[in-house]
Amino acid sequence: MLIAHNVNLELVRADRCGSGKQFYCPACKNKVILKQGSIKRPHFAHLNVSDCETFSENESLLHLESKYLLEKTGRELGWNCTLEKVFSNISQRADLFIQFGDQSLAIEFQQSPISDEEIFKRNSGYERIGLPFIWLLGPNYPINKLKEHTAAKFSDRSGHIFCFDAKDNIRILKDF
Repeated sequence: MLIAHNVNLELVRADRCGSGKQFYCPACKNKVILKQGSIKRPHFAHLNVSDCETFSENESLLHLESKYLLEKTGRELGWNCTLEKVFSNISQRADLFIQFGDQSLAIEFQQSPISDEEIFKRNSGYERIGLPFIWLLGPNYPINKLKEHTAAKFSDRSGHIFCFDAKDNIRILKDF
């Protein structure tokens, strides 16, 4: 996870805080530690394997880097972007939450396999609170190899599929 609460209950980003402090998961409120290694970007991890259902552990380097890049791109476009926005009323969090004008959008960046049940659960959560959302597929879902079933489960209500390629470009496919 890229964000956590500090002792004052303020949200802090892993890449903007120092080590040696106490941090807490924004969802389950358990202690987390700041990891600042040489391979992955700085991030937080639960001290113990917890029952936290909102924040998953072991996100790949590509996943972490992509979230930062998406946030940076959104800010450059003038959007208000929040990394890992927690929606406690549905017990989930978006990889990126974007606000532009009076509109908002949740983005789920998907790089690794995920069950149909989990996709349905996340989609249903966003629908319950009336929040538009998209799934943005990473390079492990190559556009030219997407199967119809995979495309269908990640497409939005208009039939668009959003892909993030290895060159950091977002491609939108319609009518897969």
